[in-house]
Amino acid sequence: MKRTILMFIALSSILPVQAQLQEEHRTVLYPAEGEQGLVKIEPGDFIEQEVTFDNKDYPVRRILRVVGGIRMPGKFAPRGEEYFRQQEYLIDENLDSLNVHKDGYALFFQGNNEPFERHAYNRITGVDFSKGYVDMEFAYKRKNLKIASAGDFGIELQIYHKKEGRHPDDVYDTPDEVVYIPIPAGSGNFKVLKKRIKLSGNTATVLIRTGGTNFSGECWLEAPKFYVDDKNVFSHPFIQNERRQDNYNYWVGVNLATRSRPKWKLEFKGKTIFEGYKFDRASNIADFYIPLPRDIAGKGNLKLTLLKEPHRQAFPYELRSVQLLEESAQDFEIVSIPRYVGVGDTTAILLETNKPNVVLNVSVDNPNIHLIDKSLTLQQPGLHAVQFAALNPDTKIRLNFSDGSLTQSGVIEQLIVKEKDNVHLSSGDELHIDKEYEPYDPFFKWYFRSRIGNRYHFRPSYQWGGVRITDENVIKHYTSLLNKMQIPYAWQVEGRTLASAKINPSLASLQSPMFRGKQAHENDGGYYYWQHFLYRGLLKTTFFKLIFQQSRSPLKTLSKINAKLHYFFEICSKNPNFFYIFFYLSIYQYIIIVNYFLCCSYRLQLQADYLLVTKHIVNQIE
Repeated sequence: MKRTILMFIALSSILPVQAQLQEEHRTVLYPAEGEQGLVKIEPGDFIEQEVTFDNKDYPVRRILRVVGGIRMPGKFAPRGEEYFRQQEYLIDENLDSLNVHKDGYALFFQGNNEPFERHAYNRITGVDFSKGYVDMEFAYKRKNLKIASAGDFGIELQIYHKKEGRHPDDVYDTPDEVVYIPIPAGSGNFKVLKKRIKLSGNTATVLIRTGGTNFSGECWLEAPKFYVDDKNVFSHPFIQNERRQDNYNYWVGVNLATRSRPKWKLEFKGKTIFEGYKFDRASNIADFYIPLPRDIAGKGNLKLTLLKEPHRQAFPYELRSVQLLEESAQDFEIVSIPRYVGVGDTTAILLETNKPNVVLNVSVDNPNIHLIDKSLTLQQPGLHAVQFAALNPDTKIRLNFSDGSLTQSGVIEQLIVKEKDNVHLSSGDELHIDKEYEPYDPFFKWYFRSRIGNRYHFRPSYQWGGVRITDENVIKHYTSLLNKMQIPYAWQVEGRTLASAKINPSLASLQSPMFRGKQAHENDGGYYYWQHFLYRGLLKTTFFKLIFQQSRSPLKTLSKINAKLHYFFEICSKNPNFFYIFFYLSIYQYIIIVNYFLCCSYRLQLQADYLLVTKHIVNQIE
C-alpha cells in the first residue's frame, strides 16, 4: 500500500511539469481484437488494413512501426547475432542464373551512389608466378552503370611479394602492387574482357576484389579466370556458399548479403507513399520505421507489400504487429526540461522546431534563473538546446517560450544545493537505432524526455542498427546538444562485421568538453570475446584487413600479430608436430605479456584464447 501511495504522489508532481511538453501517442493497427497475431508474408504478397487518420487540433508527425522479422533459410532460421555474422559475408542473394554468359551464375551488383563498398574477394594462392605475368578473362553486362567522381567499379588485383617472415598466403599488409581494371559506364549485353597483367617474378599471392563504391545502376559479373601459359591457374565461379568446395579460398562478400534488407512498398488509398529497403536487425524479433507524409488524412486501406525483385533472392517476413506513432509537430515543441538542477550548474532545455527560421524568445520571471539564450533564430528544423544557469535554490520555476504566434511553457521542479557525486547512468539502447535523423531524433527525444540517464552512450552497430558508415556531421550535431545540456558521453567502438569497417568516426569529430573517450565492448576490443579466430581462410584475413586496420589503438598491433599467428595455427592444425606446437604456444604467451602493457583490458580474453587454442591443438594430436 505504501508503494502505491508514493507512486501516486510522484506522478501527481510530474503531470504539471509535462503539461506543455511534446505529446506522443501509440496506436496498434494490427493485430486488432480477434485477429491473428502472426502472419507470414511471402515475397510479392502484402497485408492490408483499413485505417483512419484523425484530424488533430495541431500538426502531427506520424511514423509507422512494423514489428516482425525475416524468416531466414536453413540453419539461420533461429536468427540471432551469431547467425547474423555467419551470413553477413555471403553472396547468395545476388547470384543470378538468368543473366549469364557462360557460367552458371553471374554476381549481380546494384547501387545508388552509396558511399559504402559492395565487393567480393577471393585469393590466388599456390601458383608459380615466375613467368612474370598472368592472363585475366571475365565477362560483364551493364544497365545504366554510372560511377561518381569519387567512386569506382571494376576488378582490383592486390599483389603481394614473397618476403621473409610473411606467409605465402598473407594478404593482411598493404599490397606491394595494385592493378585496377575499371568496367566502363553505360549499358550493354555481356562483353568479355581479356587483359595480361605483368607481375613480379617474386609474387606470392594475389587478392582479387570485384565491385565498387559510389556507383549507380546495375552490373552482372562472371567470376574472373586466370591463366599462365594458357593453363588455368584460377577458376572459382560464383556459387552458393553451401556448394563451395574450398574452405580456405572462397568468395567473401561485403555488403552483398541483402537478406537483412528486404524491400517494401507502402500504399494508402492506392497511392504509393514509400518504397525502399528497410534493415532487419539480428534479434529474434525486429522492427523498422516508415515516416508517413505530413498531409496523410482520412479513411482508407493501408497496404504494406514485401517486394520481390527480379535479380535478388528474397525470403518471407513474419509480421507480428503494425503500430502508428504520432507526436505533436507544431512550429516548435518543448521536448524535455530538466526536473532538478544543481545550484551553480549550467544545462539546457531540449526543443524541436518543425519549420526553418523560427525566431524564439525565452523569458522567466524568477531571479534564481539566468537565461543564457534569451532570443534565438533557429534556422534549421530539428533539435536545439536552450541554455540557462541555476543561481539560487527555488521551486516551480516557470519558463515561457514564444515565436510571436505560439506560446508554450514548462516548469523546472526544483533548483537544489547538492554536492556533485559524479555518479553517471546511461543506456546502451542507442545500439538499435541507425544514425540518421529519422528515426534517431525520436530516440534522442525519448531518452531525455523519459529521464533515462544523466550520461549518453553512442553504440553504433551494423548487426543491431544497420549502421554502415557514421556521418561525422550528424554525430557533431548530437554532441553539440549534449554539450549544451552538460551531458557527458562516450563512444563504444564497433568492429564485428565487414559492413562496419567505416563505422567508427575520428577522435577529432568526437572531441568536446563532455567527451569521456572510447570504450571497447565488454573489454574485448570486439575481437576476443566474439571469437572471430573461428573464421577460416580468406574470411578471417578479410575481417582483419577491413575491420582492424581501421583501429587507432593497440588493438591494431594486436590484430596484425594475431593475423599472422592464425595463418601459422592453420598450418599447425594440419601438421601438429612438436616444433610447430612449441613455437606457436611460445609466441602466444609472448603476446599475452606484451598485451599486458599495450592494453590491459584485453589480457584476460587473450589468456582464455590461449587456453582454447591449446585445447584445440591437443585434440588435433589425439
